[in-house]
Amino acid sequence: MEIVVPPLCSGMPPESMQQLGACSLRKSFKKGEYLYRIGDEPSGIYCLEKGLVGLVTVSPSGRERLVRLFKAGQYFGHRSLLADEKYHANSLALEPAECRIFPKADVLALFRKFPELALEIAKKLARELGRAELWLGFMTDRQVTERVADGLIRQKGRRIEILQRDALFELASPQ
Repeated sequence: MEIVVPPLCSGMPPESMQQLGACSLRKSFKKGEYLYRIGDEPSGIYCLEKGLVGLVTVSPSGRERLVRLFKAGQYFGHRSLLADEKYHANSLALEPAECRIFPKADVLALFRKFPELALEIAKKLARELGRAELWLGFMTDRQVTERVADGLIRQKGRRIEILQRDALFELASPQ
């Protein structure tokens, strides 16, 4: 079996990476299938190998909001696992997806055995939080049409051909 280690753990001590990779499970999800739902207990850290997964929150009024997209090489599910909280959002396959799942019990056991692994992951998560805070500040200062256009531009190369930024503003503008 091929040992796969999530990008989150790159640069970690080889022994801890090998043990983490050896405990992973591979699972496929169909388009429209939930990987996990709001209120579920965290089951592990997910690393997306193929496909596209959306993180969807639901407002008190029942309105769904896509708050994040994950593509191949990205990981998710770690926030709830590390906070020891139930999932705060739904994780939905937006296209057929293949994931490596690193089970919660194995991840936590490795953190106890290799404290440097936990520290390195904490550093990477802190940097990720910093980037998210900067992005949120940037996005709140922009008009809706600009945010839509920027989101589309970030997806360039994923089926969306960007020809002109002005055309995107026109498409995103209310009629």
